[in-house]
Amino acid sequence: MEILRAASLSKHYGERAALDGVSFSVEKGEFLSILGPSGCGKTTLALIAATKYAIQGYQCLYLNLEEIGSQSFYLPQSDAKGLSEMAANLGENINFTMKLQSLIQKKQDRLYYLAQFQSPNDLYELSEDEEKELIDVICNTGLFDILVIDMGVSVNQKALALFELSDKIQVIEKPDVISMEKMKCFYRQSHIINAYGNKMSRTVNFYRGKDNIVETDIPIVGRINVTQNPDPTQFVEAMAKDSCTNYLLQMI
Repeated sequence: MEILRAASLSKHYGERAALDGVSFSVEKGEFLSILGPSGCGKTTLALIAATKYAIQGYQCLYLNLEEIGSQSFYLPQSDAKGLSEMAANLGENINFTMKLQSLIQKKQDRLYYLAQFQSPNDLYELSEDEEKELIDVICNTGLFDILVIDMGVSVNQKALALFELSDKIQVIEKPDVISMEKMKCFYRQSHIINAYGNKMSRTVNFYRGKDNIVETDIPIVGRINVTQNPDPTQFVEAMAKDSCTNYLLQMI
C-alpha cells in the first residue's frame, strides 16, 4: 500500500537550494537500507527519515549496523545491551516480542531504536545466518511498520544478506575525492550491481553545484546542498518536520 507520494520537491534556504526537484513514492512495510562511506551524511539522513516516518504516524525502528555508530548525537546510548543482547539470544526458545519490547528505547512517539552493539567484535562475530535471523525476528514481532538500517560501504556476505532482505537500498554519496574513489570501487563490483541495482537509487550529499559525481546507471533521485546549520540535532528535527523533506523517506 502506497503511504507517501511526492512530485518535484524543492527546498531553499535563502538563495541556497537544499533540495532540487525530487519525485518518489513509498510503500508501507518496506525494509530500507542506507549505504555509503563514512562522513557522507547517511546517518543524518537515516535519522531524518526515521523521524519523518514517526511523525507521519508509522511505528519505526532505527538500527545502526556499522562497526562504529555515530547516531548518539540524536539517539542517546545507555548501558542497555540492545543489539548485543538480541544477538546473544538468537536460537533460544524465547518470546522475542517481549525481549525486543524490553530492550528498545524510545526517542519520541513511534520512533524507537536499539542501543548499538556494545563492541565492534559483537558485530564481527555475527554470522551471515545470524544477521538474517536477527532481522527476521525483529520483523516477525510485528511491532514496527518500517525498519531503517544504517550501514557502511564495505560489502561482505553479511552486507549482501541485507541487500537481499531489503526492499530498497539508498546509496548516499559525497562529491569529494576520497568518497568518490570509494564509490567507484563499489560500483565496479558488477556482480552486486547486477543483482541488486534494481533496488538502488542515489543521493548526492553536500552538493556544491558541480557534477563531479561517479558515472553509473544507478539513478540519482536528489541532491542535498551544503546548508548552514551548526547543530545536527536541530537540523534533523527541522528537516523531519518540513513537508518538503518527505522525499527523504524514499531516498533511504
